[in-house]
Amino acid sequence: MSRVDLIGCGAINIDLIYRLPEDFPLWQELPSRGAEEALSPELRERLDSV
Repeated sequence: MSRVDLIGCGAINIDLIYRLPEDFPLWQELPSRGAEEALSPELRERLDSV
């Protein structure tokens, strides 16, 4: 099983979880764990489109 990080995304529902692979192209742009509310609308849109 490959290592994955869990990122809670949920302005609407905090229970929504994305399981992203290590090679996810936007890792460098993500905020630290627990800082989901800090995502800009633009970054949130980019994450949702992947």
